[in-house]
Amino acid sequence: MEESGEETDEQTGLCEMKQDKPLVSVIVPAYQAVDDLPRCLQSLSDQTYQELEILVIDDGSRDGTRDVMEAVRKRDPRIRVFFQPHRGVSAARNRGIEESKGKFLVFCDADDYTEKTYVEKMMAHSEQNDLVVCGYDRVREGKEKWVYRESGSVPREELYERALCGNEIGGSCWNKLFLMKIIADNALRFQEGISIGEDMLFCVSYYRFCRDIYYVGEALYHYCFHSGSLMKAVSGGKQFNICLFSCLDAADALASVTWTDGKTGTGRQERRDRKKLREEKRQREEGAVGDGRKEEREKIAACISYRRIRSAVWLMYQMVSGKCADRAVFGRMKRMVRQSLPGCRRENYDTRLERFAAYGIAVCPGLVYRVGVTANLAAGAWLKRYLR
Repeated sequence: MEESGEETDEQTGLCEMKQDKPLVSVIVPAYQAVDDLPRCLQSLSDQTYQELEILVIDDGSRDGTRDVMEAVRKRDPRIRVFFQPHRGVSAARNRGIEESKGKFLVFCDADDYTEKTYVEKMMAHSEQNDLVVCGYDRVREGKEKWVYRESGSVPREELYERALCGNEIGGSCWNKLFLMKIIADNALRFQEGISIGEDMLFCVSYYRFCRDIYYVGEALYHYCFHSGSLMKAVSGGKQFNICLFSCLDAADALASVTWTDGKTGTGRQERRDRKKLREEKRQREEGAVGDGRKEEREKIAACISYRRIRSAVWLMYQMVSGKCADRAVFGRMKRMVRQSLPGCRRENYDTRLERFAAYGIAVCPGLVYRVGVTANLAAGAWLKRYLR
């Protein structure tokens, strides 16, 4: 299939119009999304913030997704559609970044939807911040809200821990408003070839250049579960082997991320950074404070170590659930956890069970797998007897 990204004259003129507000580009990767895409695009078309361009990238769908895109585009001239052979969600998002014309950037998955004020409430804090994050909920049969704090600024010194060890900021790209200048100036892209954790890698790379972060304490994004989603309904078999194991690639790539002190490249920001560095150096020489930079680097390293361990524990859980064992992967998980355990702080772990699982994987992942499968079978048998 040939790639296509042709625009109508009306769509081309959209970005040439004089606007009172900055343009926001919304990137929607779509693959086999014929059932859910109409709801997603309708929620974006209904945004109270009108200065949008909605870029829908069809990643080689074969189920009628393209027809849905064409039909919706006729109703809303702000929607731009692109077609490419199936290369994965990272390639689709990268295509959207390359085609976008906005000052700000947000992402939305084709099977999710948003509140009407999703963009507006984040844009209200965009000019003073490098990153704006909103709360979300998980939609299955009902709704489970995931709003972690009240609205307000997130201190720079808390960014790494909240991003790498918790879910409040986290690594998903769809509940965030990004500044296009940071993405363009630092050539940030999603890493193709990784199916699990690719958005976390992108976000963590972006966080390096953030100094001012704001959190909107409302569930403005609806994260939906369905049987066809890899992350939202994991199954065993060939798809499991091919896709889920790539979370280890993401964890390895995370360890190689080079951290900065949050400079965004603006003249005012650089002067402020230089002034702060001089003041910290003077205080250290006088013995007034310790080496704050060293402490921050150690904290970041501990958070990265925990994130790598968490990836291994998560993958083990999925392998147990799907009854999918792989000796080569067990060996890789064991090495990763052993490398990361010395740098991980005790307080990083979510639960005691997670910590025990990490130690078990470091010693004998095959045994952890067998114990997990046996426990699952026992629990399932007990549940069947109980429900009779």
